[in-house]
Amino acid sequence: MGGDGNDRLQGAQRTRASEKDILTGGKVRDTFVLGDRSGSFYDDGNARSMGTNNYAVITDLNIAQKDIIQLSARHSYRLGSTPQGVSNGRALFIDNEGSTQDELIAVIRGGGNLNLNSSTFRMV
Repeated sequence: MGGDGNDRLQGAQRTRASEKDILTGGKVRDTFVLGDRSGSFYDDGNARSMGTNNYAVITDLNIAQKDIIQLSARHSYRLGSTPQGVSNGRALFIDNEGSTQDELIAVIRGGGNLNLNSSTFRMV
């Protein structure tokens, strides 16, 4: 959970374990870290699974505060609806081409008007 200053929030650290992290920022600019140069922190490694047991929930993304979602540049992403049985919000998936299942990595509450090409998303 963030505080009064600029916060950097990171739940998982490249684990394949089933993990649901709740990331809540503070009052000013926050960075929600979902991946780095080595890859996504929420990829369960199972190509047949959508990853509904391993993802982050961003509870308070605020575009007006210039919050950032940091992603690994090693993947392509897409925004979509949350899968059945997952908390409400806008779903962020690793976009796996072909017959491989896309991987849920985050649910963003209040993320209805997000665009992956906006400055809200930072690829590293």
